[in-house]
Amino acid sequence: MMRAPLARLLTAALILATPAIALAGGDAGFEFEVHGYYIIDFIIFVGIIVYFGRKPIAAMLDQRHKSVAEEIQKAHAMHAEAEAKYNEYRFRLERLDAELSTVLDDVRKGTEVEVDRILEDARKAADRIASDEKTRLEQEAKKIRDNLARHAAEVALELAEVQVRTRLAKDGKQDQLVDRVVNELEKRDAEVQA
Repeated sequence: MMRAPLARLLTAALILATPAIALAGGDAGFEFEVHGYYIIDFIIFVGIIVYFGRKPIAAMLDQRHKSVAEEIQKAHAMHAEAEAKYNEYRFRLERLDAELSTVLDDVRKGTEVEVDRILEDARKAADRIASDEKTRLEQEAKKIRDNLARHAAEVALELAEVQVRTRLAKDGKQDQLVDRVVNELEKRDAEVQA
């Protein structure tokens, strides 16, 4: 019992081989003793191939059919997966402009807020620096005034001392003044001890 495709293959081979065999004989035509044996040998050869190769060939063709079917299924799965990815990317691409606009707006708002914060911090720092400098300058001015007043007092004392010494030296009252100051100091000391 031969399968239909195998039978068709044998018939096609016999049909194709017959004219070649007939022409190989030359002008003599078809001679069965010569050409018939070739045909019989060919038919036997094909029969042996069919008899012994039917099951392996059928198994091979069946296996090939299964592998091709599996490959087709894989291709369909890959196609479906690729189509899903394509749709996802297309959806993302359609939303990309909106997302980009939103992100840019957020960045602009964030930048404006950050710039305002930085400017406010800079203003506070400048005010603090100005206040510190003003306080420092006032302290320096007070130090300078105190130093000038002290220096002026020292100069005034020195001048007064010079004038007093000059007057006392002229009048001779220096000794009297010293005695009077010493007496007053002794009196106060006695009062303090009593």
